[in-house]
Amino acid sequence: MLDQAELRRVDPKTFQVDVRAFSIRRAWSGEDDVALQPLDAVTVFSSARFPRSISIEGQVTRPGTYTLSPGERLSNVLRRAARDARWPPAGAIFCPSAARRERSFLREFVQRQRVDLARSRFSCRDPGTARR
Repeated sequence: MLDQAELRRVDPKTFQVDVRAFSIRRAWSGEDDVALQPLDAVTVFSSARFPRSISIEGQVTRPGTYTLSPGERLSNVLRRAARDARWPPAGAIFCPSAARRERSFLREFVQRQRVDLARSRFSCRDPGTARR
């Protein structure tokens, strides 16, 4: 059923993007009717499922939440948010679950290194001398 849609409004001075979900039925009936402005974009979704979205922040011209089309790749969404058509040669993508795994791996690595260092110190000691 064609009931879900979103309005993306770009502020022409700051290029900040405001994304608002709305009901087509309520807009059609006049309940949530909004006057459109230049640079506005409206997306109408063709299924009852709420669309998947991704938030892009940082050094891009148009940060905000972007709706993903079926089969769309991250590179396409990044181009939509980029400063210009040529995507910058370097960037960092943050995935919270990957960051958690990386922190856990780093903690385990540091702990293993500490244990190995303690073992090597212990094996280097002369068993006949006592520390004072």
